[in-house]
Amino acid sequence: MAEYHISADWVKDIAFDAYINEHTVRMDSGSPEGTNTGPSPKRMLLASLIVCTGMDVVSLLNKMRVKYTEFRVEGVAPITAEHPKTFESVALKYIIAGPEIDRTKVEKAINLSQERYCGVSIMIKKLCPVEWELEIRKPGEPEGEKLRR
Repeated sequence: MAEYHISADWVKDIAFDAYINEHTVRMDSGSPEGTNTGPSPKRMLLASLIVCTGMDVVSLLNKMRVKYTEFRVEGVAPITAEHPKTFESVALKYIIAGPEIDRTKVEKAINLSQERYCGVSIMIKKLCPVEWELEIRKPGEPEGEKLRR
């Protein structure tokens, strides 16, 4: 069974440096105790979700031979008012641009990521809903056709 081994050292105030493989990631907070020298842990969690699903979708689109010139994933996660402050939900927006995007293939790639491959999304879904929408644009176009899931 695979395991992840990560450590973190206190730096100052409430900042920590986490050691992930050969990478050092500073995490902090902009709160009164922190000095905002790095992203907060919850923001890192949302970023991990966005990048995890993005990696899946790009890999699947490449295998499906979908030609795209731009790809972006955006995420919004409202936080509960009471402690422990957690995500109430997560809304993901996949934005893809290219001359001839096959919507069916992109939807299939997103669904495979959300239902089978993205472990971060699957873990978060056990605690709060994760919804997504797809926006297809022509290259350089500001907004395009949308689909909400």
